[in-house]
Amino acid sequence: MRRPRGKTLALLGLVGAVLSGMFALALPTLQRARVAANEASVFNEIRGLGAAQDEYARLNGGRFGTLECLARPATCLASYPKERPGLLTADVASLATRAGYARRFELSEGGEDYQYWAIPERPGRSGVRAFCADADSYAARTLDDVGRRCDSLRGSVFEGVQADAERRRRDRERLRSAAAPPAAAPRQAPAAPRNTPKPKA
Repeated sequence: MRRPRGKTLALLGLVGAVLSGMFALALPTLQRARVAANEASVFNEIRGLGAAQDEYARLNGGRFGTLECLARPATCLASYPKERPGLLTADVASLATRAGYARRFELSEGGEDYQYWAIPERPGRSGVRAFCADADSYAARTLDDVGRRCDSLRGSVFEGVQADAERRRRDRERLRSAAAPPAAAPRQAPAAPRNTPKPKA
């Protein structure tokens, strides 16, 4: 016995409605999971960048390096062995958009500070927070904070990150002062020749 054609179409419509309802409920959860994964990836990159910059500063008299120098320190530091790997991988050292985040890096003149920003490429879809790192800490920022200096945004620094910032700052200052050439002593005028009597023969 054959089913009436109308009941089959109604059943297919009902199954389609149930599946689309389930998909609509699952989509926000999948979106939140993707955003969380993107943000975790960016935060781990920033932590690695901070560790690489600290090591580079230790090797470079307390001064930070460019991303290229972090990826290939032997090209920037004569004392760095050529056979050793870089402090950062080439993909992390590039400013290419990854995991839904665009990157920006600025190194201060003299290498005494740096700013590294990771900003969602599509705010709300690829990420809901911006991340900032500098010589002392890294933090999550609201998207309204993008472009401001990291040190002006100390309010929401991640738990425990800034605990040793002061110690690291003192270490860098000590390295910089040790690497600085000593101040030249003031020159004294040459002494005038003495008029000594000649010995008698």
